[in-house]
Amino acid sequence: MTLIMLLLSLSLERFLHKSHLLRRFNWFEHYVSKLHQLTQHQSWAQPPYSTLLLVILPLVIPIAIIYGLSLLFLHGLLALLIGTLVLFYCLGPLNIYEPDKTHEPIFWKANETLFAVIFWCALLGPVAALIYRVVERSVHLHTSYPVLAKAATPVQAVLDYLPVRLFSILFSLAGNFVRTSQFFLDHLFTELSFNRQLLEKSGRIALGLADTAELTSENYPPALKLIDRTLILFLIIVFALTIGCCYR
Repeated sequence: MTLIMLLLSLSLERFLHKSHLLRRFNWFEHYVSKLHQLTQHQSWAQPPYSTLLLVILPLVIPIAIIYGLSLLFLHGLLALLIGTLVLFYCLGPLNIYEPDKTHEPIFWKANETLFAVIFWCALLGPVAALIYRVVERSVHLHTSYPVLAKAATPVQAVLDYLPVRLFSILFSLAGNFVRTSQFFLDHLFTELSFNRQLLEKSGRIALGLADTAELTSENYPPALKLIDRTLILFLIIVFALTIGCCYR
């Protein structure tokens, strides 16, 4: 079911993201603002991690309950539908494939919009993908709500640690294997603060560029193709694990 959920969500993302309808999470800052107004005088809501939990839980708990209950009906088909919709909504909100636009840093943007979301969905389900997206959106409110962003930043770094390293090594399989894998092994156990650099440098090396090279309009399309090949490799891994679990 996880593989089907990933395939459906990524397909919808690719073909429907051109619509303005898909500007997801544009309501999030307003939601945080309302919570802040309701709890600004409550002492228990002031610590940074309490603030983060206060943002996450009202969104995640209802979805988790609905998804959990849906597993009991129609042999899991309802759960597949709900899980696909949740995962699809959590992808983005940036469209890195938008024509005539370039997004830097592209590989880190790909991680925030695609890689980390589908990784956590494949590992723990669509509710985990929702948690990642809420945490990531909270980090981006560093100007308006610095306390929330301060709490969310290390949490996102922890959540990015595994997907960054998985997709960095997949870059080597989808691009320049020798140089990328050597760089990856040299920096495999680096600290959390190196997440973005590891992914960006691995992507550039996989393209055959220097790890500090800036992407231009000429090598941006190859970067997107590298991202596509890497996503396909990830889906193949999920497929292999699914088949292995079925026949174990």
